[in-house]
Amino acid sequence: MDAKRLRPRLPALPASAAVLALALAVASCVTPGPSMARPAGFALFEGESYRAISPEGVAVGVRLVANDPEQGLGFWAEALKVHLLKSGYRLLAEEPFRAVLGEGTLTEWVAPVGGEDWVYLTALAVRGRDIALVEAAGPFRLYREHRGALLASLASLSLPERR
Repeated sequence: MDAKRLRPRLPALPASAAVLALALAVASCVTPGPSMARPAGFALFEGESYRAISPEGVAVGVRLVANDPEQGLGFWAEALKVHLLKSGYRLLAEEPFRAVLGEGTLTEWVAPVGGEDWVYLTALAVRGRDIALVEAAGPFRLYREHRGALLASLASLSLPERR
C-alpha cells in the first residue's frame, strides 16, 4: 500500500459540519470494518461505516485500510505524518494509545478553516493485514470540549476477527 491510500479523506478541512459529516462517509467494504464505542454526547449514524457527530458539528469516523504492503504501526504512522506535514497541517500533539485492538498512535493536527483553526485527529492501529484509521475534526474550541469523550471511546477500538 502506498502512502496515498492511507491519506486521510479530508485533504482540506471543510467549513461546515454537514460537509464534514459527508466527508467522513466511506464506501461499503466487503469485510466488516472496525468498531468503536460512541463518544459521549455524539449521535451515531446508521449505515455501512462508522460515523458520529456532536450537536455542534465535531465529527468522527472509523474505517478499515488494507495493510498492503504489510508494515508495522511505526511505518504507517510516519508515512501519514510526513504526508500531512507536506500538505500544510501543523502538528499539535502525538501520543501512543491502547485500545481493545492493541497499541496505536494518535496524532492531532491544526489547520486553518476560514477565520478559525480546526483540529484534525488521526489515530492508527495495525493488526496483521488491517489498519484501523480513526479521524475526527472540528473547530479548535469545540474539539477541545469533546476531546476527552473521543479519547475514551478510542480505547474501545476493535476489529472483527478474520475468518
